[in-house]
Amino acid sequence: MKKANRERAIQRYMRGEISLARAAEEAEVDLREMMDILRRRRIRLDVDTPQDVERRVSLLEQFSVG
Repeated sequence: MKKANRERAIQRYMRGEISLARAAEEAEVDLREMMDILRRRRIRLDVDTPQDVERRVSLLEQFSVG
């Protein structure tokens, strides 16, 4: 059952349906283990650093109309 949950979580993550943290939760593994699993399978990790988030927010504020 755990393996099925893991595979389902990985597929949902790859489709962009859930975050990395949610995939780890659904797979019943900790975040670091999920990251290792994805790296071993050569699946791109979609992880934003705080700087990435700040940059995105800044750009949105810069170009927002209103």
